[in-house]
Amino acid sequence: MADEQQETPGEDTAAVAATEVGYTAEQPAAAPVEDTGGTSPAAADREAADSHDPFTDKPELFVAGAFVGAFVFAKVLKKLTGSD
Repeated sequence: MADEQQETPGEDTAAVAATEVGYTAEQPAAAPVEDTGGTSPAAADREAADSHDPFTDKPELFVAGAFVGAFVFAKVLKKLTGSD
């Protein structure tokens, strides 16, 4: 009867160490990574940034917008200061 209750010292020590540290020796394997054939988010962002830049399409619109903005700002500033 004493033989049935006695465990091997190696198993008992491993079980105590596993419970103390919170680590078990038998962990499930990581799921295999499936190749979806897509690109990474960073690569997709670089491609999108390189492929569409509105300034390179029509830079004259941005220059015209700057002049219109300056003109409107000057008119508002003139109204605020009360100059004729």
